[in-house]
Parts: sequence; C-alpha cells; structure tokens
Amino acid sequence: MENIDIHNKDVMQKKIVYITLLIWIFFCIISLVFAERRFVYGVFFGGIISMLNLQWLCRHINAVVRLAPSRGASYMSIRFVLRLAVVGAAVLALLAWVQINILGLFLGLSVVMFGIMCYIGYTYLSSGGI
Repeated sequence: MENIDIHNKDVMQKKIVYITLLIWIFFCIISLVFAERRFVYGVFFGGIISMLNLQWLCRHINAVVRLAPSRGASYMSIRFVLRLAVVGAAVLALLAWVQINILGLFLGLSVVMFGIMCYIGYTYLSSGGI
C-alpha cells in the first residue's frame, strides 16, 4: 500500500473543499432562480451542514494520527457518534422548525460527494485517463 504524503493530502483536501464550495454556490444560485424558497433553504442549509461535517471529520482524522494506536479506534468511534448525533439533530431541527424542502436538503447534503467525484474525475482525466 502506498503512503500518502501529508502535504499532498492537505492540497487534495483544499481542492476538494474549493470544488465543493463552487458546486454548492452553483446549486444555490440555480435553485434560487428556478425553485421555491423552501427548496433554496434546503440546498443552502444542507450544504452548510455537509461542509461543516467534512471539516469536523478532517480535524478528527488529523487528531487521531497523533494518538497512540490503541486509543485511535475508540477516539474515532466516539467522535463518529457525536458527529452523527449533531448532524441528525440539525437536520431534524431544519425539517421540523424551518420546514425546508427535503429534496433540497438531500441535494445540499450531497455537495461534498459531488465535490469528491468531480475531483476524482478531474485527476483521472488530467493524468491521461480515457
């Protein structure tokens, strides 16, 4: 298995974050023009939750690398449950009190996945794929 250079990992993470931000802004603008207000709120808040969750995950991963191997699994398990609970509470609050459109929320929550897929496609094509 090939080791990943730490500096290279940080560059990849920054590129994924920038691509994700561009996709999120694009989705927000398109939904603002063509969709109802509740859908726009769903895309907006879903994207924020998704990107904050990604940043939180990256912090946890960087912290667990510095821990002893015996403590890493329990550290990540506890942080995973905590992140899941916070994201679940935020989504529940948005659906219950703000009453956003659930399809818009799903689209917003998917921006990180779209960002990662676009980055993978870009690196594949730029390395001479296809």
